[in-house]
Amino acid sequence: FDRSVGCDNRRRGVFTTNTMRAHATDRRNATGASWMAVATALRLAALVATLNAGATAAGGSRRVSWFTSGGAWPIGTDGLNLSQWITAHRGAITGTMPCCGCWAALNNGSFVNTGRCSSKTGYTPDGDPVRAAVHRANWAAAANAGITLEPTGGFSVGFILNGSWMQPGSLDSLVQMLQTEGWDGIGVDNEDYPPTMPPELPAQFANLLGNLSSALAKANRTLVVDITSTWNSDIGGPQYIPGYKERTPSHTRYMDMAEYFADGHIPGGNKAQLAALAKMLPLKMAVPGVGMPETPGHENASCGWNPPCTNASDPKCKCLNYGWNETMFTQFVADVEAAGMEEIAVWREDMTPPSGTIPSIPDWFINALADFVGRGANVQSAPTQP
Repeated sequence: FDRSVGCDNRRRGVFTTNTMRAHATDRRNATGASWMAVATALRLAALVATLNAGATAAGGSRRVSWFTSGGAWPIGTDGLNLSQWITAHRGAITGTMPCCGCWAALNNGSFVNTGRCSSKTGYTPDGDPVRAAVHRANWAAAANAGITLEPTGGFSVGFILNGSWMQPGSLDSLVQMLQTEGWDGIGVDNEDYPPTMPPELPAQFANLLGNLSSALAKANRTLVVDITSTWNSDIGGPQYIPGYKERTPSHTRYMDMAEYFADGHIPGGNKAQLAALAKMLPLKMAVPGVGMPETPGHENASCGWNPPCTNASDPKCKCLNYGWNETMFTQFVADVEAAGMEEIAVWREDMTPPSGTIPSIPDWFINALADFVGRGANVQSAPTQP
């Protein structure tokens, strides 16, 4: 069972029936390094991470959560593995969201670790000791530094429509999985889209989210739900978000993919999108997401992969690079702060870069995020909207 559909779709902002089926089968190759090489580097760098043992997330209530490739931090962009990155940029990271298909919900109602992502046990379905060591090392690097882990997964249409979570022991197995694997919560990345989405699916999805959030809250675990606040008809689209909000408590967070691109998707750009998002959700529940920048001259972030298309000037490619520069991103962070939102999520484009794209993590990007977190240390949390 593999629900990794969101990884490619959220990168492009393009939805088709084919792309919904085009799963990223294995993110562990995204770094371009062998598992053995990564494992060796992580074992050495883990010594650095232990210096941060017991550390609390910086910046009070504000958060910056980074999507990671199965929990294995991509190292091709800046040469830093997860331990080294946390040490170098601790102020700009409070959490990770390993992606994708880290967990699965079976038709019998049980939740299982798929073995694709970092975890305390290091479980892998094939028992590969090298991969298991990598999973454990990445988990330890985050856990020792006080960085949260909220791995992403998704639900099949059948699981949702059949109410499989209502079977005895279903949600207990979810909590048990989180406790066993040392995960702080889960991310839900369902991007179902017509014509494959039955009309009754959103209402039943709302029921599922309500039950999930309640069970996780009782276990002191978290729930993050991916949404698309400007993409109509998607299961996470604007017409359905209010219904989800009504069924879930205020500590549930909704990560919005609509802000990935610097120019936004509606008149007024991202500032208008943030204002619209603030009307849909209480501020504590709203988490705008951003796409990581590209190296100037190599910005083909949303080129299609079927077949690969790298000519950004060709309209057929639908190449819409994320487009962030220092001025635009600094203003965006200021707008998030002014809106009273407390978290920003970062999609690491270098997990799945299309041919012709060279991602980057410029200092101005890191500094803006660190400043956002740091300024929140002495600012009282914004009140929850009615």
